[in-house]
Amino acid sequence: MPVLDDGAPMAEAGPNGQWKKAGENYVWSRCVPPGGPELDLFERFDEGVVRVPVVERAVHVIPTGRPYRLAHVYGFWRMTGADTMYVRSPAPGGAAYMLLTGTSYDTYTEDRVFWACPKCGRELSGVAIPKRMGLGGLLAQTAKAVRVFNADAAARTCPGCGTLHPPAYAMEPEADDEIEAAGRLAW
Repeated sequence: MPVLDDGAPMAEAGPNGQWKKAGENYVWSRCVPPGGPELDLFERFDEGVVRVPVVERAVHVIPTGRPYRLAHVYGFWRMTGADTMYVRSPAPGGAAYMLLTGTSYDTYTEDRVFWACPKCGRELSGVAIPKRMGLGGLLAQTAKAVRVFNADAAARTCPGCGTLHPPAYAMEPEADDEIEAAGRLAW
C-alpha cells in the first residue's frame, strides 16, 4: 500500500509533469528519462542561493517562507506559508520527482512568486497569489505574471548591476510560448 494514498499523480506523471490537488495538498510530479534535464532544487538564504545536492533518493523539506526554485519546472522563486516536501526517487526508465505543499495550514494564505537578479540577488518583480484562488488560480496567475515579466525588459533588468534576467516560464510547459520554452531549456 502506498504511503500517499490520496490520489497523488506520481504514477501517471508524464514528461512535462502535472499539478494536482490531492486532499489538502498541491502536488506536482514528473518522471524524467535518463539523459533528461536534472531538475535542480535551489533555495534562497540571506547569504545567497544554495543548490540542494542531487542524490538518487531524496526527501527534502523546504521550510515555510523559504524561497525555492525547481529548475526547468518553473522560472521564478516561489514562497509559501507552509512547508513543501521535495522528493526524488529512481523510477522505471529514469527518475521521479514530486513537490507536495500542504494547503490546510493557517499560515498558508498565499503563494508569492518573484524574480531576482541572477548576478547580485536583488529582487526585480513579484506577485502574491491568494490561497482562495485554488490550484487553478495559482497556475493561471503564475502564467500571467510570467508573460508580464517577460514583456517588460525594464522589469527584467537589475537596477543595481544592469544584468538582464533570462526569460521566465510558468508551471505548465505545454502552455509555453517560444520565449518561455527557450527560458525553460536555459535555466
